[in-house]
Amino acid sequence: MATKRVEALDRALSILERLNSNDRPEMSVTDLSNSLGIAKGTIYRFLATFQDHGYVEQDPVTKNYRLGLKLLELGRVVESTSDLRDRAMPLLRDLSTETGENVNLSVLDKGEIVYLARVESRQFLTMQLRVGSRLPAHVSSMGKAMLAYLPDDVREEALGLMSFDAYTPQTIKDKDEFRRELKAIARRGYALNDEELTPGLRTVAAPVFGYDGQVIGAVNVSGPSSRMTLSKIQEIVIPALLRSASVISHSMGWKESIAE
Repeated sequence: MATKRVEALDRALSILERLNSNDRPEMSVTDLSNSLGIAKGTIYRFLATFQDHGYVEQDPVTKNYRLGLKLLELGRVVESTSDLRDRAMPLLRDLSTETGENVNLSVLDKGEIVYLARVESRQFLTMQLRVGSRLPAHVSSMGKAMLAYLPDDVREEALGLMSFDAYTPQTIKDKDEFRRELKAIARRGYALNDEELTPGLRTVAAPVFGYDGQVIGAVNVSGPSSRMTLSKIQEIVIPALLRSASVISHSMGWKESIAE
């Protein structure tokens, strides 16, 4: 079945793409209309909307339009996540080899985590997850690890977006209890998910920090509870995980000392 296209969105994006030109970085409504074959009234409405959101700017003298700083901000987000993934991948592979388990890297998007990278162990654990998959943060060790290190106001904003649905009897459903869990995570430096997402699955996660000391992602080690015993987690997984997360943070410009 053919994918249905949104014609209005196609036209809107064509305006941004036309402005993304080295030979003519600024254009008038008339120029855009003639170039794209779109009525001037339509062009103006799209530009007004883009301007409200910061995606285009209008020169106060020439009245021509150019791309706005909002696009630069979005570009930096894409660049930073790509950079994080590229720098982390060798360490994720080493961590998977050392622990014998699956290893994942994610970032936080409001009340959800988004998977950036996955390294599957030879002892594959069947879960329908891939790069780009999303999970509610409250049932993810990576989500908890990131939330625990956010500034208070940012964390509360994220908590306000979360529904705290129960996935298993172990899922934390109460927001105040979840806040207490986050405080404990911040004290010990890692987050544990013990069958809170799905029965038989344990994961442990540690935060990744950027150059400014702000949390930018998280790494976890995941496996079935039959292999991810509490003794293995304490003796093997946590030391390796904390070391790997610290090295990744260091590669992203974090200035704190790297765990031994």
